[in-house]
Amino acid sequence: MKRLSLVALAVAGAVAVLSAGPGPLSLSGKFWPYYQYTLAPESLAGKPNAGQNKFDLDRAYFGVAGDLDKHFGGKVNFDLARMADGYFHVVVKSAYFEHRGLFTGLKLQVGQHDLPWVGFEEKLWKFRYVGKTLADQAGKLTSTDLGISALYDFPSGYGGVHLALVNGNGWKAAEANKFKDLHGRLTIVPAPKSEALKGLKLSGFYAAGQSADDVKYTRGIGNFGYGYDFLSLGGTYLMASDDSKDTLGVVTTVKSSGLSFYGAFDFGKLAKAGAWGLFGKYDGFDPNTDKDGDKWTMLTAGLFWNATKDVSVGVNFKQKSYEDAAKKAESSFGINTEVNFKMPSCGCTD
Repeated sequence: MKRLSLVALAVAGAVAVLSAGPGPLSLSGKFWPYYQYTLAPESLAGKPNAGQNKFDLDRAYFGVAGDLDKHFGGKVNFDLARMADGYFHVVVKSAYFEHRGLFTGLKLQVGQHDLPWVGFEEKLWKFRYVGKTLADQAGKLTSTDLGISALYDFPSGYGGVHLALVNGNGWKAAEANKFKDLHGRLTIVPAPKSEALKGLKLSGFYAAGQSADDVKYTRGIGNFGYGYDFLSLGGTYLMASDDSKDTLGVVTTVKSSGLSFYGAFDFGKLAKAGAWGLFGKYDGFDPNTDKDGDKWTMLTAGLFWNATKDVSVGVNFKQKSYEDAAKKAESSFGINTEVNFKMPSCGCTD
């Protein structure tokens, strides 16, 4: 009850602050209910798999956004997610102020905000409600953190840059050291005026940080994305380096790498008969490139139906395989849905 009271107070505070400005107040959200039947393994540690046949809720988001004046705005986004204790917890996923207008195309964000990569690639993949992007799934990047960001859109639609200086612990943890992490993404759209090529995006990403003087990490990503009416394609190559220190003070560096390809074909758009089609994704990840037998691959394939612009359904099959013979392959059948809602804007100034 105490937790719910604090959440209610936070929501009320966010609404009060943002509604004080001259711009409209926007209330929006989304949730991802799903059904999953685990095909393999049927048992875990010699016991029946308790999660073999289940209905569940992956995530639920509720957001409040508004303008304080023509240059300043803000957003607060709450996340309802099931935690390790089995309960759903409400947490602040993002909460930031934004400044616009220093010069054309530039936005500055301060607070807990989106980082340059995960959310960007989720839009290319299009089916986050079915599965995570490779960097997120492998635990190499998170979606939001506390700090400051600068986002700049190039003139005439030729791409953009997103730079962020953040704590480095992600949105689930408080700052634990004196260091800060730097994230940066550059996206180029080579031919924004071409009907056939305006959907082509070429992106590079780099992140670096540390938790102690000699314990550092880096991330590097190369990506292409292409969208044209009924077709979308994308591919990512990930490189990561992580240091760790043992009790004797010896630092060890582990390098990892991964590859991901994804795409969707919208038969409904092609036939001008609704919005339905096929999607697929391949993820491969090697946690330690200097060690043999630890790679895993994951295949995701399914049929999607966009019932409305705010309701999507993905019927899918997933299979995760391991090089390590001691690890059993995992496979499942699922029906995943995404429901978006947005309440009518309210001036809320008088």
